[in-house]
Amino acid sequence: MDLLLKLQEHGMLGYVILELIHREDVGEVHEEDDVMEDITKKTTRMRLVK
Repeated sequence: MDLLLKLQEHGMLGYVILELIHREDVGEVHEEDDVMEDITKKTTRMRLVK
């Protein structure tokens, strides 16, 4: 829950939801830890770009 609040503060909550929906739609099966690791990497890169 803390992670969701942090993502919301950075305006990333919508991105996370869309990413999870996309993965489900294309049939990519990931462990929850893998999904969170991917999201963390992407959000870190996006913050660095800003």
